[in-house]
Amino acid sequence: MPSAGDQPSAPAGESRHLLLEKYGYHVIKRLGRGSFATVHLAYSDADKTNVAVKIISKRDVTEEYIEKFLPREISIVKTLKHPNLVIFLQVSQYSHILRGTPGPDLQNILR
Repeated sequence: MPSAGDQPSAPAGESRHLLLEKYGYHVIKRLGRGSFATVHLAYSDADKTNVAVKIISKRDVTEEYIEKFLPREISIVKTLKHPNLVIFLQVSQYSHILRGTPGPDLQNILR
């Protein structure tokens, strides 16, 4: 009989989704991808609303990004207060949760 150690591990994306579910976030779909992160639409059990979850790729990220740029990004996003901007909700080691705003997508407006 195989032991738990013999079981194949879940793909990285799937294991991150399972971890998010443990904390009450249910991934619905991927919204976009950048150099170091992927943003997913998820449902928050606690807030009873959809949120954006930005997951930082430990494989792709640089030490400079983790130490310099990520803290600055989080600091800036936490201070933003406008009805048409995301609201910062939570951060973990390699992800942060943002609540979206109702209304059209800025990218579609700019087209």
